[in-house]
Amino acid sequence: MFLILSGIFYTRIKKKEENIWRNIMFLCLLYAYFGYTAYQEITKFNRNVSLDKFGKAFNYRRQSLGIPIIPADWTIENRGSFSVNWKGKKDIIGHTSKHISIDSYTADYEMDWYNLKPIDSIKRSMKIRTEYAKGKGKDSIFYYFAVGDSTRTISRKQADSIFNAEKIKKDY
Repeated sequence: MFLILSGIFYTRIKKKEENIWRNIMFLCLLYAYFGYTAYQEITKFNRNVSLDKFGKAFNYRRQSLGIPIIPADWTIENRGSFSVNWKGKKDIIGHTSKHISIDSYTADYEMDWYNLKPIDSIKRSMKIRTEYAKGKGKDSIFYYFAVGDSTRTISRKQADSIFNAEKIKKDY
């Protein structure tokens, strides 16, 4: 692109069709446009590389931290600027999806959703939110249990007990 633009600029100067300053401004604007476009694409590429870094390749680290992994058969449902959504099989009982958010190319938090068997046609679910520490802090893991429209925070021991009672394999 640089060579093409330079060729156009040289041709315009050689033909002396216009004022030289107008040609220089034209060339500067084109270079600025293409430079900005290239910068955006490089930034987008770097974000995607960062998001992929926290994909299935990060499962070993997830296991060591005691947080839910991304199962092998899951696929990316949606990829945003700073987040990615992983999805498993629809309408199953158990781990159904994961949302990963990054901040400045490091993991910010992950949210995992689990469907539980409904009782008397009332939906039940669990969420596990992992917040990654910045600096020298400690990571935090929160467990939420929802019945119908009501959600409450529970302990890991209670979450383990619910998974055992529901015969759902823990993936953390």
